[in-house]
Amino acid sequence: MAMISKQKRSGRDQKLKPTKAQEHDIITNYMLKAMGVCLIPVPIIDSIALTSVQVNMLRSLSEAHDIKFSKYKVKNLIATLVSKSLIISLSVPVASFMKIIPVVGQTVGSFGMSVSAGATTYALGKVFANHFASGGTLQDFNSEEKKEDYENLVKKGKEVVSELKKKTEPL
Repeated sequence: MAMISKQKRSGRDQKLKPTKAQEHDIITNYMLKAMGVCLIPVPIIDSIALTSVQVNMLRSLSEAHDIKFSKYKVKNLIATLVSKSLIISLSVPVASFMKIIPVVGQTVGSFGMSVSAGATTYALGKVFANHFASGGTLQDFNSEEKKEDYENLVKKGKEVVSELKKKTEPL
């Protein structure tokens, strides 16, 4: 994970703002973890693990920006933001429940959920990183204002996931 350096100012340590590259590293790391938890073959458990990965990503971004973190506040913000987009909010649970169908359902469900999980994790990370970089905090985050950005970033996230998969495919 990217380390954020400290600098002395007026006799006390203050964190420097993370660079875009450091934010990108944090988001990419957790995006890959989110895609990995989709391999859990048990419906519901995979969704719980995904939420945990996303909460931890926002914890890392909050720490990088020296913003007070609240696990419960973040869970509520994630739920509110994701639920604002009906199609996106349904894609992960539907893919998760497809795993109930032996063999075919598990394969299709894992692949579909992997793409959705990677894209939504990417979008969440970018939305919050941009909010923090502009001086925002968890307390003043407005899900309604960020809905359009989130939906656009989910689309971008699907492209990023596709590129990552191309890079990791065997020759």
